[in-house]
Amino acid sequence: MRSRDTYSEVLAAAATLFMKRGYDGTSMNAIADAVGVRPATLYHHFPSKNRLLYAFLEDVGQRLMEVCVKAVADAEPEPDARLKAFVRAHAVFELEMLDVMPFVDINVFRASSFASALSDEQHKALSQRQRRLVDIVKRILRDGAEAGHFTYRDLNVATYAIIGSIEHLVFWYRKESALTPEEVADDLGEIVVRSVRCAVKPRRI
Repeated sequence: MRSRDTYSEVLAAAATLFMKRGYDGTSMNAIADAVGVRPATLYHHFPSKNRLLYAFLEDVGQRLMEVCVKAVADAEPEPDARLKAFVRAHAVFELEMLDVMPFVDINVFRASSFASALSDEQHKALSQRQRRLVDIVKRILRDGAEAGHFTYRDLNVATYAIIGSIEHLVFWYRKESALTPEEVADDLGEIVVRSVRCAVKPRRI
């Protein structure tokens, strides 16, 4: 496996096969065939199917985190802009990986039929990364409430409603949709911000 592209190809092929055939119904040989590498080469980099599954989920989680962190950091400092930037970055990431993100969201963020394929330590590591995404949203919502821009009754309800709306996109969006991933993300970002925005913004003094 000589390049990052091939490595990513293996991870994506594995996720696609896991979704189509199930984890137990997918062999390492089938994954090797899908990518066009020898099984021995695959085993050299991934000693087991479990390691391959975890490597894929970890890789996607890390890239998603980096995209969201950068988007929020690059946004204007106002809570509205930071929240919209987070939603847009997360949503576009999900929709641009439409072929495999349902597998990721089911496996990491929801109750999963693949749960027994991952160890407790692996589950914990993946959950901790997801927790960091949750913390980003909570921080933005708190900042918005303190500044008088946002209002919500419960921080957890608001946070998970926002993240859930983003994750659910991959279960209904279709590539042939009239809207591009960017357009869907922009619309969702506006809807999310409106859902927590105060009716009247505070005047600057």
